Amino acid sequence: MSIPQNSHDKFNALIDKIEAHHPDIVKDATELARIVPDAQTATADKCWEFLWDKPLYRWVLTDNAAGWRKRLESVLSEPSIWSKIHASNDFEISKNGNCFKALGKTAIAITELNVPIKRLYSIVTAASELHRRAKASKFPFGNLTVDVETVKKLAQSLGYGWGHVSVLHFLTDIGLACKPDQHLNASCAYLGFPIVKIDAPTVVEAVSIVNFVRELTSSRWGNANGYNLRYADKCLMEASKRNLLPASAGRDWISFQATSSLSGKYRWIAEGEAISEGMTRDYRKYFKRNLKQVEKLELARARGRSIEHRNYALFEKVLAAKLNGAIIEFQAVEDTQK
Repeated sequence: MSIPQNSHDKFNALIDKIEAHHPDIVKDATELARIVPDAQTATADKCWEFLWDKPLYRWVLTDNAAGWRKRLESVLSEPSIWSKIHASNDFEISKNGNCFKALGKTAIAITELNVPIKRLYSIVTAASELHRRAKASKFPFGNLTVDVETVKKLAQSLGYGWGHVSVLHFLTDIGLACKPDQHLNASCAYLGFPIVKIDAPTVVEAVSIVNFVRELTSSRWGNANGYNLRYADKCLMEASKRNLLPASAGRDWISFQATSSLSGKYRWIAEGEAISEGMTRDYRKYFKRNLKQVEKLELARARGRSIEHRNYALFEKVLAAKLNGAIIEFQAVEDTQK
């Protein structure tokens, strides 16, 4: 794809800034890049290492997903477990509409670890797809081209709960893509990518973001191999997450802040991370909706009821700050790290 020179210049300046002033980001990005396998020669066991946990991260707090992963890794991170899941009734989970039931002995035991059963079901269907691919090729995802149709078909074949972002999350870890989450998308928007919804890109937008980052990566380092692409992905994600993006280029960077005299200052972004964060104006309506959910949670509590929402933990935190005398407001974020 053709990218304006201005985008290349901004990308290079941003990477230069990170490499000069943020060695911790460089360290993390380098470590992630070093473990990226070559998809052309990655066996089914190696692919499973990066595949199985992706359904745990779909539309949920990272901390929650990490907790589920920790409970499951002793069982599901075993290299050859994917073939056992496919072949054995021990992992059987039935699905009837939106209702799931663990039938196999191991599946029942796993559900007792308080991991949502629908996410376990997504892991089981992914194991079946990996088994199918492994029968056809020693390298199940070798020669895979990351385009819209391929991502759609892969999401469909991996089964229930596998959307295009989850698919690209997996492909990121094997060096074929980058993950179009809200942070990377915000960085790409700053670099000039015309994204419509930063927190929910369409599959066409998501694949275009991958190509956008691949082109920037190739321009800077000479190629967009797995190492370089994963390194760029991590740097761009952290640039947004840590509010390193300049407040310029026609976008006003804002944060959603809860200030409490008892608890100090907290800034909240989508999905509840409590660090100073850079957000685009696109999130203003998002946070206003979240405030309404906080009010609903407060009212439900007063009436002795419960409330369910994918950002429940975020609402709990904001409500706790509010009950401690917090003032909930929008506040402009200045770029303090030139």
